[in-house]
Amino acid sequence: MNKKGFTLIELLAVIVILAIILLIVMPIVLNVINDARKGAFQASAYGLMKTAENKCLSDLVQNYDVTAEIVFDEGSIITGELDFSGKGPQTGTISVNSQC
Repeated sequence: MNKKGFTLIELLAVIVILAIILLIVMPIVLNVINDARKGAFQASAYGLMKTAENKCLSDLVQNYDVTAEIVFDEGSIITGELDFSGKGPQTGTISVNSQC
């Protein structure tokens, strides 16, 4: 007799092995995703800080009053002026003064 297929036991064994591999790998993948999210948040925060610092230095060079407060609410700037690219914070405040 010439068999040209897999038995049910062989197929179940492969499924069990794949499930075990998935259980081992999944927490590692989730940790990598969480670390990437934290890194993206930090990069965004540092970018906003750097933008506010550059605005402060630019205003100091032009002898402007360097007291400003930029307020974020629901992802957009409510008060103040700050040119940046990317997504801003949902809520928060950036204070810029003459002591930069």
